[in-house]
Amino acid sequence: LPLSASSGLTIFVVGKFNREQSDPGRHGIILGAMSGTANNQFVWSRWDDSVVPYPIGGFEEMNVNERYAVGSTTAYHLLAYRVSDHMVTAYYNGAESSVGPYPIGNTADWVFDMIANFAANSPYFSAIDLVEVAVYGTGMTDSVFKGTQDYLCCRYAFNCPATSCQVTEPLANDPALLMWLRSDRGVSVSGSQLTVWADGTGRVSTTPWRDYPSVLPGQLNGYPAVRFDGVDDAIQLLNPITLTPNSGFALFVVGRFNKELSDPSRPGLIFGGDVPPAAQ
Repeated sequence: LPLSASSGLTIFVVGKFNREQSDPGRHGIILGAMSGTANNQFVWSRWDDSVVPYPIGGFEEMNVNERYAVGSTTAYHLLAYRVSDHMVTAYYNGAESSVGPYPIGNTADWVFDMIANFAANSPYFSAIDLVEVAVYGTGMTDSVFKGTQDYLCCRYAFNCPATSCQVTEPLANDPALLMWLRSDRGVSVSGSQLTVWADGTGRVSTTPWRDYPSVLPGQLNGYPAVRFDGVDDAIQLLNPITLTPNSGFALFVVGRFNKELSDPSRPGLIFGGDVPPAAQ
């Protein structure tokens, strides 16, 4: 049954699923494709009552368990999250999500000390490729937020709306910039394995955890990517990042996930934390 998103389509479904959210084998797939083509599945979201294709993005343990439709999770995206006035807004490839913003229920500080794993004692690892990550610890003006998105859109050739490309990269000495990782800077390798990923601000020290991720050349607009295999690759932040909803913050991530929705082992995690309230 060929369907064309460009010409529009409408699907009506009346039904229910018979596995609980706590069941790791649950799949809310209604329509799928034998070809295995990414994003050719129509699913009932596992996380809420909405019907969305390939839900991606959101926060765990923060009373913001929403998911947003963004297309194929196995393609590179620019994901941005902005927290201001106790509301979180998601942006994909420079455009604000059509759903949300959502109120944040947990106003305690959120602490992150892992990348691609829930926590140091967790067996759940993410299969992701990361190209750039920037974390700002205070609220941003509209112009600064848009300027940062424009920089990332232009650098990685995303088709973002209303991008001038007359922008400069973030300033490493900006006191609001808590961590800045780029796959082409501060990276040391042994063979293809990453041994050091230095934070561009100098404020965070990182070390590989369990096993070393790989560095793959020429992955996005000519830039390399740091690949976490979803088995035992992770990075620990030796001095954790603390984000405070009361003062606002912003996260920018350029990357992709490498497991399909149908894979029950896929944790689509970017940040994790051991320290309560153990935000993800």
